[in-house]
Formats: sequence, C-alpha cells, structure tokens
Amino acid sequence: MRDCVENIDDDNFFAKKRHKQHYKRPIEYPFKESELKTTTIIFGGLTWKHEILLKASFENLGYLCDILPNPDFESLQIGKEFCDPGLCNPVYFTFGALIKYLKKLEASGIPKEKIIKNYVYLTAGSCGPCRFGMYESQFRIGLNNAGYTGFRVIIFQQNEGLDQVKEEYALKFNHDFFLRILGSFILADILNDVAYQYRPYEIETGSVDKALKETIDKAYLNLKIIEYPSIIKKLSKLAEKQFFPNYLLLLLKIVYFYYCKEYNDIPKDFLKRLKRINYNFFKIKPIVKVTGEFWAQTTESDGNLNMHRFLEQNNAQVIPEPLSNWIMYILHQSRYIKQLYISNNFKSTKLLSKNAKSIIKELVGIIIIRILEKLMMLFYNHFRKKLNKIPFSLPSQDKLRFLSKKYYNPLIEGGEGHLEIGKTLYYSLNNLCHMVISLKPFGCMPSTMSDGIMSSILNHNNNVLFSSIETGGEGIINMYSRVLMTLNEAKEKAKNEFEQFIKKNNIDINQITNGYKHNFFPFRKKGEKKNILFSIKYIEKSLN
Repeated sequence: MRDCVENIDDDNFFAKKRHKQHYKRPIEYPFKESELKTTTIIFGGLTWKHEILLKASFENLGYLCDILPNPDFESLQIGKEFCDPGLCNPVYFTFGALIKYLKKLEASGIPKEKIIKNYVYLTAGSCGPCRFGMYESQFRIGLNNAGYTGFRVIIFQQNEGLDQVKEEYALKFNHDFFLRILGSFILADILNDVAYQYRPYEIETGSVDKALKETIDKAYLNLKIIEYPSIIKKLSKLAEKQFFPNYLLLLLKIVYFYYCKEYNDIPKDFLKRLKRINYNFFKIKPIVKVTGEFWAQTTESDGNLNMHRFLEQNNAQVIPEPLSNWIMYILHQSRYIKQLYISNNFKSTKLLSKNAKSIIKELVGIIIIRILEKLMMLFYNHFRKKLNKIPFSLPSQDKLRFLSKKYYNPLIEGGEGHLEIGKTLYYSLNNLCHMVISLKPFGCMPSTMSDGIMSSILNHNNNVLFSSIETGGEGIINMYSRVLMTLNEAKEKAKNEFEQFIKKNNIDINQITNGYKHNFFPFRKKGEKKNILFSIKYIEKSLN
C-alpha cells in the first residue's frame, strides 16, 4: 500500500508491477509402471460402501491404495484456507480431507518428500459450464499453497469411454479397470439402497448397519481375490498381440463378471443377515427421495450436513441416489446428442453426401451406447434379483428427459443437468415418495437453475413436496429447520395415507400387530404401486 501511495503519480507503476507471463500449468511427473509397487493411490468423496469395494477392486488390479477420511467441517476450513475463494464446497471438503490425510502421514514420521514421491490422488475429470471442470487445477493450486508442491493429481475423464490407456503409465484406464469400477458401484448401490429401506424399521438400533458392515467386509475380501479363468488369460495375451478381437475378449469378460461367484454371493449374504433381524413395520414413516448435485447428494458426511441420517433420526425413510444412475445419464446424453445430429440432418432439405459417412458413424455410436445401456441395466437388475427385487430399479433416462423437457433443456449439461427436475417429477408423480429433497453446494450454478425452475413445477403439480438445501457449512440450524417444515407435511401426508387405507379396508390393527415385532419381509418393487408405505405393504401381506 505504501508503494502505491508513494508512486501514485507514476503512470507506469502498475504496468511495471503487473505479472506479464502467461500462466502455464506446472510440470507434473506421471505415475509410471516402475513405481507401481511403491506408490499409493488415494481416492475418496463417495460413501464408505462404495469406497471399500473400489479399494478391493484397485488392489485386485495390483495397485496400492487408501481411502481419504470422511470430510468434516475442519476439512472445509482447510480447503478454504489453501484454495481459491468462491468455489463449490466439494472442492473445499475433499481437498481439506486430502490435506488432513497428508498431514497425518507426516505426523507418523514419513518425510514430506517421500509423501510427494510415493502418493498420488485420483479423481474424476470433466469440463463444461459446471465448475467441476476446475477441481483438478484447484487441487494442484491448494497442494502448492499447503507446501506439497509436485504432489500428483491423476484424473480419468467421465466422457472418454472405456479405454483411456497410455502405455507408459501405471494406472491403466482400460476394460479391466472400468468393469471392476462398475461392478463395485452396482454392488454398493443395491446394498446401500436396501440398508436405507430397512434401517428405519429395525427394533435394535444399529443391527442393519452391523449386517451391512459385515457384508461389505466380506465383499472386500471377495473382490480382492477375483481372478479370470485360464482361458480368458490366454485370450488376453493373444489380444495384446492382435491375434484375437478385443471386442470378443470384452464380451467374455462381461459374461464372466455376470456369473462370477465372488460378486453373486454378496447380495445373498446381505439378505441372510437381514433375515436374522427383527423389525417394526407399523412405524409410519414418510419416504424421502434425495437428489441434487452429484457430490452433495452422495456423501454421508458434514459435506451435506449428514442429511441422510438427519432425515432418518426424524422418522423418515430415505431413498439414496445410486451412482449407477449417473453412469446411465452420461451414456444417455451421449446417445441423445447423436440422435439429434441425425434428426437434424434428415430434416434438412439438402442431405449432402459428405454427411452420409458422419451419419453412419453416429448410428454405429448409438447402437454401441444402446448395448452399453442394456448391459448396465442387465447387471443392475441381475443383482437386484439376488436381493428379491427389493432395491429400487433405475429410472429410464428417456423418461426422465421427457418429464423434464418441458421445463429444462436436456442439452444443458452442467452439474446434474435435467436430472434434478426429472427425478423430482418421476418419484413424485409415480407415488414412489412423499417428499423430494435437493442437496447442493452453496452457489452451485446448475442446481440454482433447477431451483428457479422448480417454482413453476410446484405450481403445476400440487402433490409435489420439495425442499432445496444449500450445504455451505454455515446456517446449519436454519437448513435443518427448513427440512423439518417440509418433512412435517410429508409425515401428515403419510399418516393420512395410512388412515385412509385402514378405513377403506375396515381393518382392525390390533388383530395383526403381532406385538409390533416382525420378521424380515421382502418389499419387492414390481413396477409403480400406489401404496408406498411399508406399513401398508406389510398389512396387505398379512391379510393375503
């Protein structure tokens, strides 16, 4: 400031002080194969169920890896200290958790130079209007500010397909990598879904969580030891020498994972454990669908004010958002854009011959994406069947687009795109929930757009109960109060639904209560049913 005052009359002072060089990304050394046995991959930001199964899959592929601690409010403050201001909360929470992890390594006696050399951080990459595309650079800036200059951040792009291999790099984003990732996601999704359905009705608090933890521990051991049969190993070597088609090898691997005992035993194991628990299904609990920004709706931490548990503590049953749905959205968007390209070309009065090749190329792309979508649904429903079809099925992406198209252009892809609108309408209009809550970081641009549109939706659909919460790490009491206001309406809605059912069917509750202690009952999802309360479903089962 003193320099500015003293040189206030010097017209060239600020020009002299201004940094003239263009910004260049700092050189970052790659994670090479020679470092495979000495370098640990760090990742995080999902639920603990997904992270443990991902860790098992990474270790099965021969990588050393570890999981970031669950982000808390201290992580948020650390992130704000070292990263640029005005970013989305997931950056601050996740980066803060990373710094806490690295500081803990230092405190254990590992020198900083060794940490920088022997640890790398893995995250997803993207681009577009959402600031998610800035996360990678912000991690590097923050690491530099925190004194970890040169610490490596590795990204895999969500929209670049199943083969992102660079020969000299240790981390191979190939078919084996993505098959295991998808398998881990699907297993964790369905186990998480079922746990959220039955936990609110357990008589002994913590019994469902205990069963889930035991199943996840078993799944971790199972996924670590998965090994291809000898025929696939031999064909893999032939494929490397281009003596066997890669697409046929991929097909064989998909068939193997479909029937793989290590995967198929996991849902069965969880079902057995749930059957040993006693429940009270006459608790009348409104069903709340959680949606919103990807990270905020997924994490089970201070990052979203621990909203899933808060809802359960206030007598709600939660429908979590499966990660598999995001994968289906990415596939759908790619297919939809190709469909529009072909449609626009055929609508043109002049279909130029030079466009014919590109149209054929897009058609082939659509067919491939359709196959991938069908395979994803096939696997998801396969494991749902292992759990007696208790987990919710994945909603049709075409249906979500159709429902939201009136309000939100599906080509706007920042953040969750049209999904927040589509899922709110889908779950509400099909009577799959009593209330929808949208979680998003403070200032999240795509979610703010969705919130603006939501007022129109609520005017057109009186039966939609919706609450939008910004998880900024501040004003927690205010956020909880807003949720409770809408939740109380949902409770009243659920209570009326139960009373109308009892009255309509002339049922005497005392004759079927069984002391309010019930054995496990599979609440199968056979399409979209009007009666969604577990208490009503249990009574219907008791009367049949």
